[in-house]
Amino acid sequence: KNSDNRTLPLDLASLPVFPEHWWKTRDFASGAGFEIPPGSGPYRISHVDPGRTVTFERDPDWWGKDLPVSRGLYNFDTLTVNYYGDTEIARQLLQAGTF
Repeated sequence: KNSDNRTLPLDLASLPVFPEHWWKTRDFASGAGFEIPPGSGPYRISHVDPGRTVTFERDPDWWGKDLPVSRGLYNFDTLTVNYYGDTEIARQLLQAGTF
């Protein structure tokens, strides 16, 4: 059957890949607790302040660090993402030079 859903391939491609030994023993339906999942990218989550910030640290053992395509990328040791529940507050902070 032909599907008109043109985003399906992108949706499927964006699913994270987790090793079976990690997800098989977890009860995702209960939503109990938050545990940082394993990843395979250049950064890993080092700290979470729910609803406020997520801090990532560079993985020194990342498998792709020496690939030519990675040259000049992933130069920061840590990255912190701040979440603002109100776009007006985020705009005011930007105008004030906070970031």
